[in-house]
Amino acid sequence: MKSVYKNILRLSVSALFVVSAMLFAGCASNKKEQAIMQSQITQIDERVASIDERVASIDKNMQLQADLMANMEQLQRSVLTVTGQIEEFNMRAQMLSQRMQKLERSFSEMSRVYRSEVLERSAETNMKLEKLEKQVNDFAVETRAFIRLMEKKSGISEKRHRKTATAILQKQAEPPVKQSGAVENIIVDPDDLYQRSYNSYLKGDYDSSIKGFSDYVKRYPETNLSDNAAYWIAESYYNKKDPVNAAKAFDKMAERYPTSNKAPTALLKSAHVLLDINSREKAIERLRKIVNDYSISSEAITATDMLSSLGEKN
Repeated sequence: MKSVYKNILRLSVSALFVVSAMLFAGCASNKKEQAIMQSQITQIDERVASIDERVASIDKNMQLQADLMANMEQLQRSVLTVTGQIEEFNMRAQMLSQRMQKLERSFSEMSRVYRSEVLERSAETNMKLEKLEKQVNDFAVETRAFIRLMEKKSGISEKRHRKTATAILQKQAEPPVKQSGAVENIIVDPDDLYQRSYNSYLKGDYDSSIKGFSDYVKRYPETNLSDNAAYWIAESYYNKKDPVNAAKAFDKMAERYPTSNKAPTALLKSAHVLLDINSREKAIERLRKIVNDYSISSEAITATDMLSSLGEKN
């Protein structure tokens, strides 16, 4: 468009110049008129140049507008992309919320079933106790009837026989005397006993955890949790600020369960405790045992460093 305007203007000026030249060819002697014509031609050239500049400015503005339109289209595409991502995020958030709700319903159902089972077991236990009580009462009635029959046949005084029979019945009803250190002959679920003991440890009730884990080791010395139970006994003593019994318990655990993955840990804890109570030689003995018997364990690396810091060679 710019070049067209230029060509038209240039042709117009040229034509005007030719016509002017022809008109004034016959009067070349008139210099004044020639000067006027030359001035007019110069003005026309200046106007043409000004028009050229304006056309160039218009072209530049049109290019800027085209660039602006392209940028706006790119911005619109970016907005659409972000909008799509937001919609996808909202959809995923909704799916996650639905999964959470499903998990909550499942948990509620599991809790309900668990409570129901506990209530059923409790009811079953009460029923068994009631049956046992009825059997005891029936046995007492039968015993009294038998006593009366024997009194009639033998002529033994009722008072004397009742006293003897009552003593026998009381002796039968009394629970057997527990020997010192003996484990009660009561069936206990090992997992339940372990969990209750561990819960006591987590709550900071270390006396109960020591008692529970000790009971577990006595009842179930060879399960896959026996070594852990022995280890937590030692940890309970340690947290009770009883270093002497803690060291003994750690050593006992490692000695009783030498193939356990907690054995080197127990020996390392024992070494730390012994160093705290200034039993340096015993601590070094435990560290050397770790290096020799559990050489590929991470505890062996720690034990080696500790021996070096104590000025001992492996």
